Amino acid sequence: MGSKQSAKGSRFEYKIRDMLTEKTGVKWDRVPLSGAGTMKGDLYCLTNHYYYCFECKSFKDTVIQENLLSAKSNNIFSWWEQTLREAKEMNRKPALVFKKDRGKPIIAVEEDIEGINKFSITAFGMEGVNLYLFTDWLAVKKVEEIILV
Repeated sequence: MGSKQSAKGSRFEYKIRDMLTEKTGVKWDRVPLSGAGTMKGDLYCLTNHYYYCFECKSFKDTVIQENLLSAKSNNIFSWWEQTLREAKEMNRKPALVFKKDRGKPIIAVEEDIEGINKFSITAFGMEGVNLYLFTDWLAVKKVEEIILV
């Protein structure tokens, strides 16, 4: 990954980190070594037990929209596989947060939340996964559903 892409990914992780910190009232940070050590995912809570393994992806092209029905040429499916694998290793719920350049962050989770807009995926290993705007998801989540208080 080039330095511009790496910096873009870091900025996105910082943005999501700050939103989680604001929501929960406790400090979140980026996982050291980008999950290459024993800790997996991209973000973790420094002081409290947390329930989600957050994997963050920022991308330039529109492969998700243009190839939504083709699992072979769509990053979201490989990102979800990575998120599932890392969440399992950490004994946490998988949460993939992604956005296109200049787009709004979207979260993919295995939960069905009533009252907010969602997009459901029922194919390619993502059965039961729903996509929400991250801000909408965060707004309806109780703090105790994200961290142990």
